[in-house]
Amino acid sequence: YLPAIWRYDGRFFQGLGAFGKRSLLSSNQHFLIFSGLYGLLTPLEPIQCYSVPISRGDIVQTEWINEKFLSKVLVNYVKTHSIKKLFDFTGVEHYRDLIDWEFIKTEINSDEREVEVLHSFSTLGAGDNALRSFGEIISDHLSLYSEEELLQILPESQIGSVYFRAIN
Repeated sequence: YLPAIWRYDGRFFQGLGAFGKRSLLSSNQHFLIFSGLYGLLTPLEPIQCYSVPISRGDIVQTEWINEKFLSKVLVNYVKTHSIKKLFDFTGVEHYRDLIDWEFIKTEINSDEREVEVLHSFSTLGAGDNALRSFGEIISDHLSLYSEEELLQILPESQIGSVYFRAIN
């Protein structure tokens, strides 16, 4: 078993690099990882070496979206930790579809709170091709930002090759 942030080595985590991983671990910001086997993980959760990819409409994706399971887990996490803004760096559509984003907005904002959700897109490509640039932007910028600076990122703004939108 290794902490999730050190176990994964795909495109996103290659872009994040060792510096970005250490920056995330030392920041006060929350960072969650989608996993085909485990669902949502925090960076330090110990996980085994495994291969459970998620594909559109496969049994893994179906299980995680059944009865909005992962969406409910995310709502609970956001409420428990009083998170004010969510950044979605999924990039790949069938990962982004694990969460019912309208449900998230409705559930979180139903208790007199206003939580903004920003979806990330890369000018360098879509899907898998966006993941590396997402990791790089987090490593080079967002992991170093204060909470106030993160809250000031608005829809339709751009940092490097990544822009943020309120719609997915």
